[in-house]
Amino acid sequence: IFSPFIEDSNDVLDRVSDKKDAGGKDSVRVFTTPEEEEMYYCDLAIKAHYSADVTQVGNPNKKCEDESLPGYERRWYEMKLDSQQRRERSDGVGGSELPSTSSDLTLRVREICQPTQGTGGRVWHCAVILARWIHRNGGEVFEGKRVVELGAGAGLPGLVASLFASHTTLTDIGDVLNNLTYNVELNRNCCARVGGGSIEALELDWTRLKDPIPIADVVIATEVVYSMEIVPHFVAVLLACLHPNGICYLLQDHQREGFNLLLEQVASAGLSVK
Repeated sequence: IFSPFIEDSNDVLDRVSDKKDAGGKDSVRVFTTPEEEEMYYCDLAIKAHYSADVTQVGNPNKKCEDESLPGYERRWYEMKLDSQQRRERSDGVGGSELPSTSSDLTLRVREICQPTQGTGGRVWHCAVILARWIHRNGGEVFEGKRVVELGAGAGLPGLVASLFASHTTLTDIGDVLNNLTYNVELNRNCCARVGGGSIEALELDWTRLKDPIPIADVVIATEVVYSMEIVPHFVAVLLACLHPNGICYLLQDHQREGFNLLLEQVASAGLSVK
């Protein structure tokens, strides 16, 4: 379980400000981490009711066309993968290389801000953080593995994991699944070209588990625990799909309701928590 920095957006906007040089001219804005930069620009888009530019997140190039929709109106999110990704295998087997992730590789995810999507229609900060972590550590953690993303939403972390995994299943329900399926198909050729594995979107209702339930060596999820009621359902689906020797990487704000109950229930189920 990762508990990343998740600060109130006002704190981030207050602390991160434009720096001026000796002549009083604006200089480069300074961020502590890439995630802080992402958070800053996302919050600018939300608070200012602007639409972020496709190629430059946070560029307030136009106002919302439909004021009845929420203020956050970025319709697409693009993740350009770093060409400096380490390619050598960590296990030392034959000096093999991981799939090349060249700088021209871009994953494109559609976002839908509609009530029917609930919270699953947008790319949240935690999804970006986990996706970047997966890209940096994919060769060690995900290579050749079966991966399942629970509550995938728009699907960004799972798409990045598919660049390394042998098979990746992104799961959600309802209208969110429709957009998730769209994003999987949109990036299928790109993911297959780089990683060579397979990828699918699948309906998985935590409250009504039924076969077939995908079995995973690695389960990933971001911010899926937000109430006491959701905890037993999440633990049940995790136990159902996680291989006995598997591992789950959950990126979660520890201050959200249900987090302590989650720790108690996964420990009671016999899972080791770190």
